[in-house]
Amino acid sequence: MKLVFPLHKKRGETPLETLERFRGDNPEYEDIPLSYAGRLDPAASGVLLVLAGEECGNKEKYLKLPKEYRAEILLGIETDSYDLLGVVEKTHSLKMFDSDLCVDITERFEGGHMWPYPPYSSKTVDGKPLWKWAREGRLDEIEIPQREMTFRDISLRHVGMLESHRIQQHVQELLSEVSGDFRQEEIWRSWRNIPNRAFPVISLDVECESGAYIRSLAHYIGEEFGTGALLYDLERTRVGEYT
Repeated sequence: MKLVFPLHKKRGETPLETLERFRGDNPEYEDIPLSYAGRLDPAASGVLLVLAGEECGNKEKYLKLPKEYRAEILLGIETDSYDLLGVVEKTHSLKMFDSDLCVDITERFEGGHMWPYPPYSSKTVDGKPLWKWAREGRLDEIEIPQREMTFRDISLRHVGMLESHRIQQHVQELLSEVSGDFRQEEIWRSWRNIPNRAFPVISLDVECESGAYIRSLAHYIGEEFGTGALLYDLERTRVGEYT
């Protein structure tokens, strides 16, 4: 019986739902404790590192492993969660840009940055996760903690354009895949009203240290472009040596 192994978390699943799906397919693990080392947001897919049995006690060691991602960042739209599972707050008119500019800007983010946690995250303040403070509209009552986020390497894969109707279709598919209360109706109402035009999307390969939020990287890249941005799609391709 393996005590450390990677699972593929599907887009729309929570990590706990991934573990439950694994137990259903592998009855020999039915009574074995399982834990995951490093969560993935419901909108993301990819490698979820799972610990079983006594190895659950060594979780801290695995949490520190570096990670690799393939990320798509949509420019010109901002949401309150920094990704598609958020309410659209702003859209921006876009100036012309090219691949050379994208390379120049993304490379500026290599290295360490002291950034606040995303407002919609599980980091707790006064015993309550930030996403609950955000849902209650009370973020102005607290100071959002910061943490160092380190990006070893950021490589540009390609630059493209997405029409608004394709973006909306992608959002609808994602909202149908997540279960539970993710503000689906409120989110969809906001996405229905985005301008009818094409938006730039850049695809990146990202190597980072544990604790880095790719949603935050997308947000600050948007600030650097002056267009706003969000994380459009994310796949974790590696955790340490596990793919």
